[in-house]
Formats: sequence, C-alpha cells, structure tokens
Amino acid sequence: MSDPDNRQPSAQLQIADHIRLRFAQEAGGVGAWDWDVNTGLTWWSDVLYTLLGDTPDGVSRTLNDFMQFVHEDDHAMILEEIQTAVDEKRGFEIEFRIHRPDMPLRWLIGRGQPLFDHAGAVTHMMGVNLDITDRKMAENALIELNATLEDRVETQAAERERLWSLSEDLMLLASYDGDVMRANPAAARLFGNRPHRLFQIVHSKDLDKVKAALRLIQNGGRASRMQAQAIGDNGELRCIAWSFAPYPTGDRFAAVGRDVTDSLEAQDRLRETEIRLTQVQRMETLGELASGVAHDFNNLLVPIFGVLDMLERRPQGDDDVDALIRGASKAASNARDLVRRLLAFSQRQQVETEFIEIDMLVSGMNDLLRHTLPPTIDIIMAIDAKLPRVRVNATQFELALLNLSINASDAMPDGGTLTISATMTGAQDGLVLLQVHDTGHGMDAETVKRATEAFYTTKGPGKGTGLGLFMTRRLIEQSGGDLKIESAPGAGTTISLLLPDVERSRVSSIVQKASLGLGSTSPGGDSGD
Repeated sequence: MSDPDNRQPSAQLQIADHIRLRFAQEAGGVGAWDWDVNTGLTWWSDVLYTLLGDTPDGVSRTLNDFMQFVHEDDHAMILEEIQTAVDEKRGFEIEFRIHRPDMPLRWLIGRGQPLFDHAGAVTHMMGVNLDITDRKMAENALIELNATLEDRVETQAAERERLWSLSEDLMLLASYDGDVMRANPAAARLFGNRPHRLFQIVHSKDLDKVKAALRLIQNGGRASRMQAQAIGDNGELRCIAWSFAPYPTGDRFAAVGRDVTDSLEAQDRLRETEIRLTQVQRMETLGELASGVAHDFNNLLVPIFGVLDMLERRPQGDDDVDALIRGASKAASNARDLVRRLLAFSQRQQVETEFIEIDMLVSGMNDLLRHTLPPTIDIIMAIDAKLPRVRVNATQFELALLNLSINASDAMPDGGTLTISATMTGAQDGLVLLQVHDTGHGMDAETVKRATEAFYTTKGPGKGTGLGLFMTRRLIEQSGGDLKIESAPGAGTTISLLLPDVERSRVSSIVQKASLGLGSTSPGGDSGD
C-alpha cells in the first residue's frame, strides 16, 4: 500500500505512536484515509479496506475508486460536500451508504479535516470513517415505530426488543425532566446504576447544552444531534454522540448514543503524529544544512591552514608579525572547532568527550564573559576548588555555558546579577553541580516546560533560534548528566547542570565488577578512561 506523502518516522517514539494509533483504530473500527487534493491519490488504512469489504493490494487508489463503493444516490452529496470543504478550507462530516459484496447496504459516517501548505492552500484532506449502520437502524426503527405505533406494536415489539438488547449503541427513554424510564443493556454497562437520572450522567459543562436541545425538541418536535461528555460508572469521561427524538406521547423522548471517545482520540493522535513528523523533517533539514555548511567551511579552512603553516616556518624576527600569525592560527583553530560542532549537531560525526577540570574551565571563562556581556550585568563566580573531573566535550561545554550566560543577560535588559556556581551535590550523590542563576524577569510554568524543546524560543524574530537550551540539554545527557530549570515570573531563573564524577563512577564500576566476579579490580583493568 503506498503512502502519498512518503512519510517515514525516524525514531522509536513515532513508531510506538503509529502502533498505538493503529491498535486504537482497529479496536474501535476506525478506518483512516488521506486524500492528496493535487494528485487525486488516496491512502486507505487496513480498517477502511475492511469497512468497504475490499482487500489491500498495494495499488494507490483515487477518490473515484472510493466512490465505486458509495450508493449512487449519495454520490452528488459527497462530492459537493468535499469540494465545498476544500473551497472553504474547513472540515466536514457526512453520513452515506455503501455497497458491499458480502452484506446488505451499510451506513458510514465520514469526518475530514484539511491540511495546508505554507501559503494556506489545502493540500490534503485527512479523516476517518466509521460504520454507523446499527445506529441508523435504531434511528429508523424509532422513527418508523413512532409513525405507525398503533398499527404495528405487536409485530415490531419482538424486533425492537432484540435491537434494544443487542445494540452496542446506548438507548434511553426519558422524560424531559431527565428521568430515565428505561435504559438498554449497553447504557447500563456504561453508566452502571445511575441511568435513572440523565442529568446525573451528563458532565456539568455540557448539561446546559443538553437541556437546551431537549427544550427545542419538546417545543418543536424536531430531532436533535449533539456530542456531550458523560461520566462512566468508573468515573471516566466519555464523549457520546447523541440523537434525541420526541416520543409520540409528547411527554418523553428517545435517545440513542454512540461512544465516540476512541475515534476522537484516534483523530487527535493522527494530528499529533503529523506535528511530530513535521518536527522531525525540520530537524533533518537543519541537520543536512549544518552538514553542508560545515563541509564547505572546512574546505575553505584548508588553504588558510596551509598559508599559516608556511608563515610559522619562516625565520622569526618580528614579534608583532609573529603575534598576528599566532592569533590567526588560533582563530583558524576555533573555526575548525565550529565545523566539528556543526558536524556533531547534524549527527554526521561522533562527539568526542574528554576529562576536564570543570573548576578550571569555568574560571577560565571569566574574562570572556565579562567582555561578552553588557557592563550592566554583575558577574559573580562561586567555584569550589579541586572539584572532581567530569567527562564532556570541552568546546561544546564552553559554548553551552556562554549560551546560558547570554540568555541570562537577555532576561535582564535593565541590568542585574549573573551568578555561576560549581560545587558537589553531596557525598552520596557523586555529582558535580554547575548552576547559572540570573535576577531577570523569569519564566512561567508553561515556558519552563517547553524551554528545552528544539526551535522553541520566547525571543522575537531574528533574536533566537530556539536551539541553545536544546543543544545544552543534549550535550549534558550525552555525558550521563541532567539539566533542570527553576524559574517563576519576577523571580529570576536558575539552570542546573548535573554531571557525574567520572572518577567515582569508574571506581564504582570496578567495585561492582569485582563483586560480581566479572573482571580485574585493578585500575588498569578498566578501559573507561
């Protein structure tokens, strides 16, 4: 079976979501589809093939192929509704009949939502189909019963009871005050012993809507349909698609409901999957761009290194020229480190880690920070001496600390205090704690929650890429550590970087191996360094 968008999730999270979504569709009998408006090609899920009584054959289908299953009298209605939805850029919901070779006429309900390109044009319609034959049969049976009740009571009673008992749809007979006079087994299973009051099982937020619909059908005698949340016997909220119709006696109404919670959740998962696929595609595109720039930049550095090497080999003599050459060599080396960072971001090159003295590294950045940040920012360094070594990429760690400091400065436009501290978390933890604290405007809970997402930024256009905290978190996690954010509006922000003490981790590993009899207990027997 072909996928017109050729979307291929690239991580286990998307695969797991796809499996859960497929399971939910199959369990709920939800047939999913995707129609490419431009090409006319469609994609059908396996459940949709089953609903239509067809078999997947790997051949791409079109809208006309789908219409072959639709009852001839419903063709014009469906095509008109779909075209109108595309023209008006909105979703749609329609009920229609289909022919199946293996059973009589069936009723389906179709729901669709448009997808747009960057220009706002509709490119796809995605949606689901459900078999609502039982519900339609129940509705038609009620309508027919109301129209010919006196003439057909005896002949229809047995069939009505059978339908009432076996239907998976919820069926209620109630007064307009909400007193339930009768409930079928499906309703009893969902609501337990509470169906005697309809207004007790409807969620409070939808109660006024339900009462208003009942007043309308009581006064005008018109059938009404709506979706309303109901409270199940176990306290779980369920979304029910109700159909209300007046009873011939005028003092009560009949209600038929279908639990559509699973189908709505399936639609939500479809939308979430689409959003995640788009995010993955953006990351892949950025990775390709970073890799290309890095390779081109590296090619430009080759002749520069060659010239600098020749200049360094020349006879010494002019101190000023020698200093300029050394400065140019250092700048070229920094540019080469930038290339490596770009390649590491694009995941084309393994990030190389090393053992670093974090107290020395952070203290050594003092002058850089004071020259980089505005003079209105007071910088306080509180670095414990002789901290244990940690294993991390030094260049990327310096870049991450610089990025955190610049973010803190941006949060203090009128000036403030930036405090960078480094200490041990405790004798038992074996972690080095580096904290960057500012006295800026802080962040609310939702911003803190999303701060480390790729491309998320609260800065204006052109002022931030939304990758700084994302890259910092990934760097710390790759080193076996963790990143935490504490902040509140008006209370500043503290970002904590927790990195394991590699010496303690190595000793712990050796001791554990020795206790299990897995190898030598001598330091030389461990290759972790």
